[in-house]
Amino acid sequence: MAAKRNRLGKKQRLARQEKRRQDEAAAANATAVDSATKVYWPHGKNEGPSAPAEAPSAAQNSQTSKQTAGKTNNETHDRKTIARIEKPKRKPRPKKTSRAEFSDLQRRVKLMELHIHDIADSFLKHHGAGQLALDNVRRLITSFNAALALGSEMSAKTDLALAKAETVASELADIKAETAAVRAETASVQADTAKQDGKVDRLQEALGEMRGAISELSRLGEETSLSLAKAQLDLKGMGKKEQQTNRTLEEDQKATIEMQRKLETDMYAMKAQMDALQQQVESMQKTDETKVEKGQGGWKGRLRSRGNK
Repeated sequence: MAAKRNRLGKKQRLARQEKRRQDEAAAANATAVDSATKVYWPHGKNEGPSAPAEAPSAAQNSQTSKQTAGKTNNETHDRKTIARIEKPKRKPRPKKTSRAEFSDLQRRVKLMELHIHDIADSFLKHHGAGQLALDNVRRLITSFNAALALGSEMSAKTDLALAKAETVASELADIKAETAAVRAETASVQADTAKQDGKVDRLQEALGEMRGAISELSRLGEETSLSLAKAQLDLKGMGKKEQQTNRTLEEDQKATIEMQRKLETDMYAMKAQMDALQQQVESMQKTDETKVEKGQGGWKGRLRSRGNK
């Protein structure tokens, strides 16, 4: 009589196949959950970090261990030794992605798109702010150049005024030299007249016949007195001219001092404006950096459309 075959029944084989299928699905789900836990989940300002997916349970781990244990050559079942026959190797089929893996990949692509949009928006925002700051700096440079041109024009005017003042001073020196020469001439004339008067006195005492010469000398004395009067009048006019030139010099000096003060105030104002603009640019850069740091974590864990942010 033939020996009875120790073979599993149909129900047992179907149950084992179903269990194997469940174990494979659980292993795929566990790999998807593990990959999801390793993804960076950004969160909002007023929310905490999103909770990661749950780790595989102990039952699933035990199922996977049983699955690996069932692939041995010999296994025990109801205390019966079963020789497992290896099936011939088939061609490797293309790996199928489960629904969980597909949804995980789709969610990752969506997150990457949202991050790219956020980076593009922040770049455009910073680029516009930088252009505005450059325009402000250019306007400040043009105004500074205009102020420098005005200062050069004022310096040219002051140089002309100083040149005029120098010419007036040289004219005054010439006038003073002329007045000194006239005074010397008048002194010599007065000395001559005194000598002539002494000679006349001596001639009157000595000779009474020189009356005609004395009359001529008196006439000459009258002419010299007239010339002296004219010289005195000329001296008075020259003194008035000297006073007028002194007044004009004082007025020119006052005008140059006022122009220098105005130029200094304008330069101080320009410097203060440049300092204020530099502080504004630095504050804008700081605020932009803080906005970029905050904007990187502006997406929530679950998927949302861009209109419902």
